[in-house]
Amino acid sequence: MLAYLFWHRPQDPAAVEPYEQAQLCFQRSLMRSPPVGLFGSAVFRVAGLPWLASAGGAEPEPSTPAAVAYEDWYLLEDYAALGVLNEAAAGRGHRTAHDDAARRSGAGAGGLYALLEGDRAELAERAGLLGE
Repeated sequence: MLAYLFWHRPQDPAAVEPYEQAQLCFQRSLMRSPPVGLFGSAVFRVAGLPWLASAGGAEPEPSTPAAVAYEDWYLLEDYAALGVLNEAAAGRGHRTAHDDAARRSGAGAGGLYALLEGDRAELAERAGLLGE
């Protein structure tokens, strides 16, 4: 069991609503036709991501619209499923939603985590992901 996390910000901090809509559209597309090995995904609005610098190279002030950031979670069966997700995300059936979200994206960073103890259901519950 792996968790791929992707942190990102909108390219235009003043256009948060269309950015969020594009992100949700992409998530819904993945859930309608999930790639093999994807157990679930979700996107969360978060604050305080010092490793995710803005285009200017510095972390925006927390009270500004530029500080809005997001954290995507993708729960995956294994490393092979990560490759399948990578191909499927921008492939047939998801390309339009993916490209719309990508066009609106600014700074981004990702990380891959392995579940060492516990089970998938527990991780999904703690991450706020519902079901498979």
